[in-house]
Amino acid sequence: MEKRKNKTNQFSFRLAPSKISGVGVFAAHGIKKGTTLNFFNRKMKPVFIPNSPKIPLLKKKFFRWFCVETPKGFFCPRDFSQMEIGYYLNHSDQPNAFCVKDDAYRASHDIKINEEITINYKNLDQKAKQGLVRRF
Repeated sequence: MEKRKNKTNQFSFRLAPSKISGVGVFAAHGIKKGTTLNFFNRKMKPVFIPNSPKIPLLKKKFFRWFCVETPKGFFCPRDFSQMEIGYYLNHSDQPNAFCVKDDAYRASHDIKINEEITINYKNLDQKAKQGLVRRF
């Protein structure tokens, strides 16, 4: 039986090809439901960029490649040369992780070793509206 941990650190996740899209984040060990998932360095808070027709097409394309897109805008890294593992989280309508506040995520159910960790991008936009995720 696989042992699931209730703590995560920089060795808890790995990047790998995803069946969902491109590259995804996978559990390097089992993770218990409710565990905080440390995807982001607390010193490098994500930036929320509202969607606007004023954003040049090439920049918007770049945001779509590297940011988390929601109907209202994009959650982007502060520094694209130092992207954290959380920016590789793929979307699922049945995610196994969720955003609590800002860059704090938790496992919504037990996650198995080598299971892809996913979030629902639509929930990020709702958090931004509620002021639970910063807009910069």
